[in-house]
Amino acid sequence: MFEYDVIAVGCGPAGLMACIELKKRGFSVAGIDIKVRLDKNYRAAAGFLFDEQDFNNEYIRNEPRGDTTLLTFTKAGFTFLYPGKTRPVHQSHLISNSGRIYTVTARNKPIMHTMDPTLWLKGLYDEARRAGVVFRTRTMAINAREIPGGMEIEVRQDGRKKEKMTCRKLIAADGLSSRIAKRLGMNRDRPLMDNAPTVEYHMDNVQTPFAEGDIGIFGKENLGMDGYIVMVPGVNGEKEYRIETAVHGPALNNYYAIDYFTRKSRFAHWFENARMLSKHAALMQMFPAMKVPYTGNVIFLGDAAAMAESLYPGATASGYMGAAAVAKELGGEKGFAQYTEWWNNSALEMTNDLQKMAEYAKRFLFNSWMGAEVMDRLFELAEKNPLTVDEFNGSPYDFARSVIEHLQSLPGIHRDWQQQLEGLKQASLHEFIGVIEKLKEGNRDIDYSKLQS
Repeated sequence: MFEYDVIAVGCGPAGLMACIELKKRGFSVAGIDIKVRLDKNYRAAAGFLFDEQDFNNEYIRNEPRGDTTLLTFTKAGFTFLYPGKTRPVHQSHLISNSGRIYTVTARNKPIMHTMDPTLWLKGLYDEARRAGVVFRTRTMAINAREIPGGMEIEVRQDGRKKEKMTCRKLIAADGLSSRIAKRLGMNRDRPLMDNAPTVEYHMDNVQTPFAEGDIGIFGKENLGMDGYIVMVPGVNGEKEYRIETAVHGPALNNYYAIDYFTRKSRFAHWFENARMLSKHAALMQMFPAMKVPYTGNVIFLGDAAAMAESLYPGATASGYMGAAAVAKELGGEKGFAQYTEWWNNSALEMTNDLQKMAEYAKRFLFNSWMGAEVMDRLFELAEKNPLTVDEFNGSPYDFARSVIEHLQSLPGIHRDWQQQLEGLKQASLHEFIGVIEKLKEGNRDIDYSKLQS
């Protein structure tokens, strides 16, 4: 009666991992995706890998194996052979509006590793193909509806006539702007919190003064407007970076900011001989996370159910756990309910704790909260008293708090700056939404005629 046991709509890390596991367990599986290639990353994805530390209630062990890396998800209970090397990062640099530099150095244990998102996808896709998963690329899932015993999905491939596919269970892993979630009414009680566009340049031969480390840049003097740019080291050498924007206001502001930073700012000389490898973008529609990430015969995995990016490792773990849940459902057990318990208690920390999202945002909003002048003065003090430790937890939920506490301890810091930093440390997500709205208003009237092609 059904063409497949399971159809996965969306074949990013969550969808691909789910397809692999279900095929291994003997089910007939098909993957549908609008993309032309499933072994290539198309969207902005900086390549952070927060391993060898607790992050999102997971602990990933990193074991180099020649030109590959075995990643063990110790809590979820599976391994992934990433077909490349990861890069250890022992330093993190923040640069203020006037060019002052704050540096964290971890002497022994890396703050994090970086990886290549395309290689991550390639590893999953190649494994899925070897397992015998059927894929349909250039195919959009237009609609989905419950039918007796399963699901009917309406698809269109290459703009041709609509056709229908059927399955017993449907996996929706189609990202933050999930079409399946919208079609099935899963967003009715999830108010849109923010639209956050981003632009990413992937470049090599970038001439920074730093031997290594990720770099975060604030301020109008550096970006041409209020905002933040992060430079994430690539895996192929010291001069390779992924440069990604976090700028509020109209989407075009992100192009303006990265153009200004790389061509007109005091740091433009870093990029004089740089080579563009690729350009990417993404739109993050941020809804509160689904508390119940399933309905009927449909389960929502990864970003499709999250409030913000689950990142590649988080999405991959969601795919594995989601596949186990689907297999139980197909065997007559309550797998979706068990997955929901994992999702709310053991998956992304921000799923059931909005304060975690605030902690995540604090790194990007230092300058906006404290003011450019104060940040300049604080970083001037920090240049004389850099933070050097044996180990430093680079998790986005912990990074800003550790920096704040170090700044608060600097000799010569004014009492009112300490209090202002304490307010930042305790700030809620609601307070940050107000800051973001002010940034949007302030960045609204940008002269785009200065934007180079």
